Amino acid sequence: MILVRSIAALVFAVVFALAFGPATAAQDGAITTTPVSLDPEKGPRSDETEVGDLVFRGGVELRSARAALGGLSGLHITGERMIAVSDCGYWLTATLGEKGGRLDSLRNVAIVPILDTEGYALNPNEDCEGDESKRRSDAESIAAAPAGGLFVAFERYHRIRRYPEGPLSARAIAGPALPEDASLERNRGIEALARLSDGRLLALAEKEKEGEAPGWLIGSNGGTTPFRYIVDDDYVPTGASAIPGGGFLVLERSYRDRVTRVRLVAVNHIPSEGKAIKGKTIASFRNVPGKLRESCGNEGVQFPDGAFCIDKFEGVAVRKDSGGGLDVFLVSDADHHRNRHTLLLKFSWTR
Repeated sequence: MILVRSIAALVFAVVFALAFGPATAAQDGAITTTPVSLDPEKGPRSDETEVGDLVFRGGVELRSARAALGGLSGLHITGERMIAVSDCGYWLTATLGEKGGRLDSLRNVAIVPILDTEGYALNPNEDCEGDESKRRSDAESIAAAPAGGLFVAFERYHRIRRYPEGPLSARAIAGPALPEDASLERNRGIEALARLSDGRLLALAEKEKEGEAPGWLIGSNGGTTPFRYIVDDDYVPTGASAIPGGGFLVLERSYRDRVTRVRLVAVNHIPSEGKAIKGKTIASFRNVPGKLRESCGNEGVQFPDGAFCIDKFEGVAVRKDSGGGLDVFLVSDADHHRNRHTLLLKFSWTR
């Protein structure tokens, strides 16, 4: 049995490595990327819209007939390599295509299954609607783990798993245990993970009660430090990323009156046990209303002030740029819905 598993793991690694070779026509046909604008009035190649403390630096829309693409929920970026997880139980990996500091394409895009602790795919049939498959495969967030691996948090069946080789891992390893008193609801699990500068893992869940979300700092020895994250109005945390040099950035989202609102909140200190923390909003967006969304792909269209071509953003990643500033990337969850879009957007942030 061990020999069979070893051979299976080797075959998986070889197939995955081949997927990262030069893009083929078949790959391009399966997953396509198109440059997009935040504000179509300016066009995708000249759009440098300012939103709060951020400046738009390009983006792409991903399209595919594969169901696994439609639920991207967590994002990790190192250098030019992008890794995302889908709530359908799949990894999406790609190489960022950047020209003059602008994101305008993705190369070597591949979708591969996330494996369980036995080395089997969590959702081999790409059933992204079935209740049982979602219970096992609902990956919501991702963060760096020691020695170059990745942590992935799942909800419904709440758990954190470690993948020592990221998407190339032959199997998952049990990650840090959630606190016994976490009392997470079925579809309200860990939405945001980030590995902080002191090495601890930050975990944020959806709202437990009005005005705040539960959070934990998890040490390498498994010890947990609980805290409370203050959330205004009807926003909920959906992603987080450590800020190089200290602190972390939280992605929050609200949906009310058929309008999606998104904001980024910077927290410049590490929370203390039992304390409530509140960050500073550095940027806020709302989506284009109603039928105007059909014009998001057209240049020269004017939208109401403050409305942009955004979608249901769930993942955020912060990367240090070559000039000493920071890049912020956002990825959206299309919810497997024909009227939603899978977007990857890039912004520059000078603190």
